[in-house]
Amino acid sequence: RLNERCGLRLVDFDQIEGVPFFHIRALAADQSLKTAASERIVPIHKALLELGLLIYVDRLRAAGENRLFPSLQPGPRGHLSHQPSKFFGRLIDRMVGEDSSVVFHSFRHTFITKMREAGVAREVRTALVGHEDDSTHEGYGTEPMTRLNAGIQAVEWKGLDLAPVRLNLG
Repeated sequence: RLNERCGLRLVDFDQIEGVPFFHIRALAADQSLKTAASERIVPIHKALLELGLLIYVDRLRAAGENRLFPSLQPGPRGHLSHQPSKFFGRLIDRMVGEDSSVVFHSFRHTFITKMREAGVAREVRTALVGHEDDSTHEGYGTEPMTRLNAGIQAVEWKGLDLAPVRLNLG
C-alpha cells in the first residue's frame, strides 16, 4: 500500500537474525493502517539492498531526518501518499494509456501473483502483504523471519533494469 510506504520512519528499519526488514506500523499521526493485519514486518528484497536502500537510510539518520521520504507533505486528506499517487498515476497513464485499469495498487496485485507463481505458501503471502486470514486457526502465531525472507527473495523481476535508480555509493 502506497501510504504505508510513504509514511515509513527510519526507526521502522531494523534486522532480525541478520535479515534487514521494515516494520509497517502506525507510530505517528501521519501513518495509518488499513486493518489490524496491516501491521507487519517485511524483509527487504535483495534488489533494494543492492540499490543501496540501507545506505540511504543511514545517510538520512546521519542528517537528522526521521522519515524515509522527508520531503513528502500530507495532502488534503492528510496522507503522505498524495503527491506520489498523482505522480504514479500520470506515469502509468503515459506508459499504458489513460483508459487502462492499471493503478499503483496493481503493483501489489502483481507482487502477490509473483509470490504465488514462485511457490510461496499462502500464509507467508498473507503475512507479507498484511491481508486478513479467513481461517481462525491459521491466524495464530507469526511467521518466522526465515520464511518471510524466503518469500520475499523468491520473487524475481526478470529483465527489470534498476541501474538508473541505484544510489550513488561513491
